[in-house]
Amino acid sequence: MMPAVVDYGLQPYLGTDVVAFVMAIVSLLYLALWQRDGERGMGWFALGMGSLALWVATHRFHVPVDRYFFPSPLSQLAVVGIAGVALGLVDYLDVPAPRRRRALWFSLLPIAMYSGLAVLATLGLAYVPRIWANLLIGLSFTVMGLLALWASRREPQAGHSMSAPRCS
Repeated sequence: MMPAVVDYGLQPYLGTDVVAFVMAIVSLLYLALWQRDGERGMGWFALGMGSLALWVATHRFHVPVDRYFFPSPLSQLAVVGIAGVALGLVDYLDVPAPRRRRALWFSLLPIAMYSGLAVLATLGLAYVPRIWANLLIGLSFTVMGLLALWASRREPQAGHSMSAPRCS
């Protein structure tokens, strides 16, 4: 018989619990930066990461075991979280006013569509293939990465390229 510390089935926590804890700490760090320095976008980042931490801690369908998307009513926490990160990024990168609306539109539209799919699936009005939900979330993060890449070209020494996709 294996000792309890080696038997993974008896661990008191899951990997997603650790992720939720780390996200909560990151949320608190963003909140501290916002409170201390008034840094642009940090309040949105804190809201986004805090919502994502709560969603990861409470969502029971993290492991994709089905072909279809079965969100819980708490899936809207993921929507708030990703939208918060998108709003924070646009604010932090100080996207100029003429481009700000377009940047927000392209980063928030996919997550709004995800929210609609989650509502339809939660109410049992549609069977949504999991791939569609994942594609919409991925599209939102892709737009955010492209915004960071654009900002890294506008401000080469600011370090924005650390969060942008590498295409070399």
